[in-house]
Amino acid sequence: MPFILASDGSYDLQLNRFLRELPHNGVRSWHSWKSYALDLLTWCRFLQEHRNTTVWKATRADLIIYHQARRGGLAPLSSDPTPDPSRAASISAALDKFYQWAHEEGYISVLPFTYREAHYLHGHHFATVR
Repeated sequence: MPFILASDGSYDLQLNRFLRELPHNGVRSWHSWKSYALDLLTWCRFLQEHRNTTVWKATRADLIIYHQARRGGLAPLSSDPTPDPSRAASISAALDKFYQWAHEEGYISVLPFTYREAHYLHGHHFATVR
């Protein structure tokens, strides 16, 4: 089972609890676990490096800037040197599953964005969907 360490080497109990629970939440493939972990790691590093925030405090505005970074509008992401546009939907789905879980578990009080918002941003559609 993959896990994520913070830049200071600490272990985020909640973030890694999400990864440990993936098999019980319908994500059965080891390859999918690895993809989820890499997607979350990339998102966490982006938030830290470019937005000075954490995965627990992310907003829709962070997602918009993330999209721009993945499309080459900002300095390259150190954790994502070769973004693959074909993976946009799976990244959106991973972030959505994570934030739905975090909300249900009480780690966040408001969802920072919806799957549809994330999917539209990564899919080149910039309409706001609520």
